[in-house]
Amino acid sequence: MNKLLLFAALGLSLNVAADAKEPEIVRNWLDRMAVAMERIDYQGTFVYVQDGKIDSMRITHVFDGESSSERLYSITGPRREIIRRDGELKCVFPDDQSVVIDKQVNKQVFPAIPIDLLTSPDARYSLQLGGQERVAGHTAQVIEIKPLDKFRYGYSLWLEVKSGVLLKSVLRDSDQRALAKLMFTEIRFGDDVDRAELEPDAPDDEYVNLTPVVPILEPASLSERPRWHPAQLPPGFRLSSHSHGNRDDGQVFEHLVYSDGLASVSVYIESLNGEQGSMSGLSRIGALNAYARQRNDLQITAIGEVPELTVRTIAETIEITVAGD
Repeated sequence: MNKLLLFAALGLSLNVAADAKEPEIVRNWLDRMAVAMERIDYQGTFVYVQDGKIDSMRITHVFDGESSSERLYSITGPRREIIRRDGELKCVFPDDQSVVIDKQVNKQVFPAIPIDLLTSPDARYSLQLGGQERVAGHTAQVIEIKPLDKFRYGYSLWLEVKSGVLLKSVLRDSDQRALAKLMFTEIRFGDDVDRAELEPDAPDDEYVNLTPVVPILEPASLSERPRWHPAQLPPGFRLSSHSHGNRDDGQVFEHLVYSDGLASVSVYIESLNGEQGSMSGLSRIGALNAYARQRNDLQITAIGEVPELTVRTIAETIEITVAGD
C-alpha cells in the first residue's frame, strides 16, 4: 500500500472511531446540563422569540443543597411572574392583582431532555455534536437533537462549556426550520447571583387567588387499559399516563398522555350527551398544535408541541377499546 492510501485509510479509521464516540460525548454534555440547570445558581435575562413576537424575561435560580427555588418575571409586555418554590408553582399577575397556584411543579421554563430515552436503541432522534459558539459573552457547546421522521420536533442546544447551563435553545421542525427560540442576552453564576431577586414584588395577601377548582381525576395504572385509545400511534409514542373521572352532570371524561420521551401529546375525551362540541379542526399557537373532532357523542382533542400530523393522526383514530357503562 502506498503512503497516500495508507494515510487515507488511517484517516478513515480515525473518523469512524470519532463517530462511534460522538453519542457518548453528547450524552455526557446532556448529563451535565440536567445537573447544572437544577443545582447551579444562575441569574440572567433572556429573550423568547416565536411567530415574530419577542418576549424578554429575567430569571433567578438558586439551589440550597436540597432543592431549588426560581423566580421568573417579564420585562416586556404584560407584567407577570412565575415563582417555583416549596413544591408549588405560583403565577402572579400584578396588573390584575391576581395569583394562580399550581401544585404541578414539573413544569419547566427550559426544555427537559430525557437522556436515557434519547439514547435507547428505538429512539426516534439522532444526537449530534456541533461546534462551539459565543452566547451572552460565554463559550457554548452546540448539541443537535434531530427528529428521524415528520412526527416530532427537534432541538438545537447551546451549553455553557464551564458549567453546562443552557444558554440558548431553538425548537426546530423536521426540515430544521426554527419554530421558537430562547436565548440569554446576559447571565451570571454562583456568588454573583443576587438572591434578593427571588422575592416577589408584593406580598400574597395583596392578590386575589384565582386558582381554578378542577374536577378530581383518578390516576389509573398503566396496566389498566384506557376506555378510549388511538388505533394508530405515530412511531415511538407510548401511553405514559392516563386518568379518568365523572362530572357532576354525569359526563364521562378521560385524559391520556402519549410520549416518545421528549415530545408528548395530551388527549382529552369527553362525552357530550347530545351537546355540540366546543371546537373542531386544527388550531395552532406558536409550536403548539391542537386538533379536535367529534365522533358520535364524544369530543376528542389532541394537543401538544408536536407537528400537525401527529395530533391529527392520534385524534382521528380514537376508538373505544373496552366496554363501559
